[in-house]
Amino acid sequence: MLKVPCPKCGGEVHEKYKQYQCVKEGCDFSVWKTLCGRMFEPEEVEHLITERQVGPLQGFMSKMGRPFTAMLKMNAEQKIEFDFGNNENKDGEANAPVDFTGKEPLGKCPKCGGRVLTAE
Repeated sequence: MLKVPCPKCGGEVHEKYKQYQCVKEGCDFSVWKTLCGRMFEPEEVEHLITERQVGPLQGFMSKMGRPFTAMLKMNAEQKIEFDFGNNENKDGEANAPVDFTGKEPLGKCPKCGGRVLTAE
């Protein structure tokens, strides 16, 4: 049993064969023990539940077999998501969306036919 309560219902979260799962009837909260080839320690899952994020963690493997590092965050639906830090600048502030107004396209996308623009 983990030392922290379920973030959805406050029930107990137990370590099962393949996942950490709330045992309260009717609650569907669970976290897979292994994600992208990396197995999570109970302490990491407890930190994720308590702080709603953990990491950056090393040891993940992409579908192409390449190792990568990422943070894990819990969204509003208590689902786990990767966070690669792409939405923030070096000061930790959110990057403004790129404005393509008035930009001339470089050409057409060979796959979808859409416009290809540069962010410069």
